[in-house]
Amino acid sequence: MVYAAAAPAAVLAGCRRRGLPPAPDRAEEQRSRGTGRFFSAEQWDAVEAASGRLIPGDDGPGAREARVVNYIDAQLALPQFAGLRPLFLAGLVKLDQLAHGVAGKRFADLPPAKQDAVLRRVERGVLLGKRRRSNRFFRVLLTFTVEGFLCDPIYGGNHDKVGWELIGFEPRPPRPLRPYRSAV
Repeated sequence: MVYAAAAPAAVLAGCRRRGLPPAPDRAEEQRSRGTGRFFSAEQWDAVEAASGRLIPGDDGPGAREARVVNYIDAQLALPQFAGLRPLFLAGLVKLDQLAHGVAGKRFADLPPAKQDAVLRRVERGVLLGKRRRSNRFFRVLLTFTVEGFLCDPIYGGNHDKVGWELIGFEPRPPRPLRPYRSAV
């Protein structure tokens, strides 16, 4: 499933994402502080768990090992993605609501099988509000997860180039020396 989406996402991840200049590998520092650039500690845990189920690290590295949550947090902190923030935050609230309905726990605290069940419900389109459907949240989450897994590590994901190693990608120059600073 993820491999079919990987090729276009790999191209887009290298070109499209415009990050801010903070160091890309700040996941431990942010977790120790309890927040990211955009996410609270609880939201960070939910995104980390959800992305970890979308690209699990079964026989190799997955989204957790690639620190995809760091990438998603950095992207949502950018002004370019301000329009996605309400959708994303509502989706995270819905994840926790569905998890409480299934097992009385936060999404991040559920066992993997129950997390998968909640994500399947979200993918099928449990309503989030008036005109928003959770399947849109799911598509955005999946897109960011794949991008974070395959992007240039300078943008905060693909820690230790684990995504590139998985698909056999060898980066060639020119590569960015630092994230692009938007004039916005």
